[in-house]
Amino acid sequence: DIWIRHSAVGFISVVARSSNVADVQCKLIPLLLPYLNYSGNRKNLIQVESELALLYALKDPLPRCIYDYLVKLPSLRNLFDCLCERKISRSITRVGHPPSYREMESSLLTVYNRLQSDGMTEEVEEQILLLKDHLQKVQIKKCNDMSMSSSEKDTGEIDLNLLPIPPQVHNVSLVSSDNQFEKPFQTIQSKKTSKKKSGIDSPIMVRVLYDF
Repeated sequence: DIWIRHSAVGFISVVARSSNVADVQCKLIPLLLPYLNYSGNRKNLIQVESELALLYALKDPLPRCIYDYLVKLPSLRNLFDCLCERKISRSITRVGHPPSYREMESSLLTVYNRLQSDGMTEEVEEQILLLKDHLQKVQIKKCNDMSMSSSEKDTGEIDLNLLPIPPQVHNVSLVSSDNQFEKPFQTIQSKKTSKKKSGIDSPIMVRVLYDF
């Protein structure tokens, strides 16, 4: 995870250095604000082209145990809806007052308690919602891989139509009805035998001229 984090920071810093100030302030920084600790103060974002400054300003990553649990969760979309409602409740609550959340279903409550035991807080809930699209894509990919692996174990065959990108299939016939592959071979053999016969049957005439 740390290598992915550093690679992403390096890529963003290179983009910031190769772009003008207007693009960095109007396009790049608004995309980074949800992932930064100092999102309320733009003075801390002047050195976004610096890898060290950007790494220091980033929030802590999503815990790995929570990430692994979410990508395997069948009711992931229902959890997203629940977290989104909780976010709205926090946004409309006055400062200094606790937000009033709606009661969860029993299945979602079990999932939520499990995530809380793994260290999920309200800030982590915000991170999960930011990674909503990514988590859904990873979950779909894992489900497809598991279904394909189970079908391969059962039958030992792979259905090409179930692949994300069906491969192109080409049919080549190795047997010809008119024996077109045998004709060149027969021609070569006949030429070789004719050369051997001509070399044996033809006399060699040697004339020796003597000058007296």
